[in-house]
Amino acid sequence: MYSKGNRQTARTSCISEQQLSLINTLRRLAEQSVYRLRAVLTSIFFELPDRAANIRLLESAGGDIAAVLRRYYGDQRAQECARLVAGRYRLAASLLSARLELKVADSNRLRSQWAQNGRLLARGLHLLNPYWEEQQWNQLLFLQMKALEKAFEDKSEGDWYGEASRFDELEERALQMADYLARGIVQQFVWA
Repeated sequence: MYSKGNRQTARTSCISEQQLSLINTLRRLAEQSVYRLRAVLTSIFFELPDRAANIRLLESAGGDIAAVLRRYYGDQRAQECARLVAGRYRLAASLLSARLELKVADSNRLRSQWAQNGRLLARGLHLLNPYWEEQQWNQLLFLQMKALEKAFEDKSEGDWYGEASRFDELEERALQMADYLARGIVQQFVWA
């Protein structure tokens, strides 16, 4: 996270307090989503009773992002993004469950739906903001998907270090996405 420092630094910095607040909010939400994703993976893998609660918390990330986007893009567009983000996480949880239960056909179908959701999300974000390149979003979302699947494989194989490393990678991807969101908003709405 970034900090404001003293008032003099904030006034002479090239990042305004409003921009800093946006960056910190998006980075905090990104980190929360990674923590929740790991909780979901652990709940599913060990069949813990908190599984449904963890999935609901993860899906709420869509609403959290929508609250930020609403200020810039209005309620309807923010809600569409929220729906896609919540759906993305719901599909991720379903995919992990299907993989745990060795349901290959379901896993393949869910992976395909997850990839399609990512393409829709990338397209939707690009249409909202010309500084958000669709190809860049596709790449970021694909890398997120691959890292989560690899984390699941590592956990399945008892490679605890590998699984932990994948979540470091997922955190880095999430922070890249948060920074990309913030940069696009700042560029589109040019704050003085």
